[in-house]
Amino acid sequence: MKKYGLLKAIGICFLIFVVLSWIIPTGSYSTGEYVKALTSPVGLTDLFYYPVITFGTFIQYGLLFLILGGFYGVMNKTGVYKKWVDGIAKRFKGKEKRFLILTISILTILSALTGLQLALFVLVPLLVAVILTLGYDKIVAFVSTVGAILVGGMGSLYGVNSGHINAALSLDMHNNIIARIILLAVLTFLLIMFVIKKSNLKDSKKKTKEETLLEIPLLDTKETSKKSVTPLVIIFSLVMLVLLVSMYSWNYTLGITLFDNVYETLMGITIKDYPIFQNLIGDISPFGYWDTYEMCFVLIAGSLLLGWIYSIKLSDTIKAFFEGAKKMLKVAFYVTLANIVFTLMISASDSSILNTINHYLLSMSEGFNIVVVSLLSLVGSFFYNNFYYLANMTLTSATTVYTDTTMYGVFGILFQSLYSFAMFILPTSFILIAGLSMLDISWKEWFKYIWKYLIQAFIIILIASVIVFILI
Repeated sequence: MKKYGLLKAIGICFLIFVVLSWIIPTGSYSTGEYVKALTSPVGLTDLFYYPVITFGTFIQYGLLFLILGGFYGVMNKTGVYKKWVDGIAKRFKGKEKRFLILTISILTILSALTGLQLALFVLVPLLVAVILTLGYDKIVAFVSTVGAILVGGMGSLYGVNSGHINAALSLDMHNNIIARIILLAVLTFLLIMFVIKKSNLKDSKKKTKEETLLEIPLLDTKETSKKSVTPLVIIFSLVMLVLLVSMYSWNYTLGITLFDNVYETLMGITIKDYPIFQNLIGDISPFGYWDTYEMCFVLIAGSLLLGWIYSIKLSDTIKAFFEGAKKMLKVAFYVTLANIVFTLMISASDSSILNTINHYLLSMSEGFNIVVVSLLSLVGSFFYNNFYYLANMTLTSATTVYTDTTMYGVFGILFQSLYSFAMFILPTSFILIAGLSMLDISWKEWFKYIWKYLIQAFIIILIASVIVFILI
């Protein structure tokens, strides 16, 4: 059944890991040498144990999407959110494709520059609402938003994932920047052309206006007000600005220490030896180190601010918040469960089946090999939907074989791009799963729609890597 399509897709990934755990022995690396160990099979009781552990370990992602739903619930309660959506749609009436192009371009660039896919997802319900109001179907809305964010990851320029791989390989952040810009431009152009070619307003227009509006997630068509939409736009923009600035790793990625210095100065201010700001602000990290929990705080603060600005009673604000959160329960469930394979990996000791797989792949060639690196990234992405963990795990083995540091630039582009490529299709990609579940799109329906673009993107990534390899 379609309603359980995503659950089945995630379950299949889980069962694949279970089968592999019985077949492939674990292994580890000690002083650069691979050490084979015994198999560590997932037992019958583990089939029930690990899903529970997954929710206990990654509940913060589910909580984040519930709070995002709450934020949009309060936006609806202002009575002007629908007015904002309709206003944007009206501005692009007759120029619908231009809006798709702008949406895809902006999201891919922001994703490539920051890598903050969770923060950018805050924009998704708004942009999806506009695209659906313009008359496009839900899969076009999905590809133009979530798909664009994931494509930005494939062509990452200064995103956090690029920071991870470059730091691990001791590469400068500007390494091969021209090649990465060209790769991003080509991938974005191909996505735009693909979406424009596949999109069709005529089919969507056959539906009545009421039917179309009922399908728009997190948009309440009943809440209307004559109040100005300007405060909502300002607060929403402020929330996005705070999220992007506070969650981007300025120091780690670009070596910018401004926020660290400001934080240390504030924390160091005392009045008669009493650390006033340290106690007033509390235990919060400086900008550049904020993560999921701080993101939840910003969305809650934005919700309360909206309620205050629009003179909504606190009780009504809280009620609207929970109503919005309730609409994201399914999304929160799937997003959390999508981490089940990752849970199995981090629950294991230093010995894992991925080390054994990597050892086998690396033994296929003596020197640097683009095919092997591609397999390292694609296979590893199945086990780790977190790039930081994947990079650390894989580089432990890869750098013992690939000792020619001149090849690390190619390795970085190929490995990072194909990880994001894998997150475009794997059911363990929680950004992908979040969008699919929010729009009620099955994984099968998604893959059937996007497979041709995936082939194009894969070929482009390989060509870009080969060109960089030749030019070194």
